[in-house]
Amino acid sequence: MKFFKNKIYSQIRFWLYYFYYFLRIYYSKPTNYNFFEKNFKKKFYIKPTLKLNHLKYCAITRRIREVYSKMTFTINPDYFRNLENYYDFKIRFMRIYGPGITKYYALNPAYIPMLDYIIKKKLIRKGERNGGGVIEYGAGLGNFLPYLSVHIDEDKLFGIDDFSQITKKEIKTFQKKTFKFQIKKKAPFNLKYKLIITVGVPIIRIAKQIILYKPKYILCETRYLGNQYILHKEICSLLKKYKITGYNEIFLVLVRK
Repeated sequence: MKFFKNKIYSQIRFWLYYFYYFLRIYYSKPTNYNFFEKNFKKKFYIKPTLKLNHLKYCAITRRIREVYSKMTFTINPDYFRNLENYYDFKIRFMRIYGPGITKYYALNPAYIPMLDYIIKKKLIRKGERNGGGVIEYGAGLGNFLPYLSVHIDEDKLFGIDDFSQITKKEIKTFQKKTFKFQIKKKAPFNLKYKLIITVGVPIIRIAKQIILYKPKYILCETRYLGNQYILHKEICSLLKKYKITGYNEIFLVLVRK
């Protein structure tokens, strides 16, 4: 009897803590968001509304989940088990964009409003002549690329990863069973690029490479720019060439000057 009482108390404590944790994350502002509220006009705020047709991506999502659920990851298994939650990021996304959206995407939630923004603003489209390529930094499995390929020609999509969180072999296995994209350490420097997207990678780590690729647009996470980053040499160099033209709690838009 005592054993069952202890088990019940343990479960109650767990759910109370979970509820407290959920509310704390749900109602807190993302890291660095205050910096943008103070330093940028409200006209730069990107309203958290989505016009995506979620059902359009169901087959992609189903295939990704089907394959990666059967895979084992050696370097950072926790990250890939939490791929769609990204720890507390799903909770923050729900607060800003609403519940019931992430189930349609096998993605870190930060990618969803970025995809919406690319389509709404027509940053690049299928069949666009001389439009330039798109680079995803920190591509991991490459699971964002098939979503982009619905709207952008596949030969213009480049996934880059340093293979610090996942092995090259694991990525190849995943892509062989799914969408056949190649993830490499670098994209060709002799091509023209229109857009760089980065999620899960601090922009300070890749600022030099971004400048070399000279994209017209950069989409990155809000949490990776702000007070503690803005005075770094690499970020200063980037902001000499790019200006912030949009922000919200999830992502930022930078455009070449």
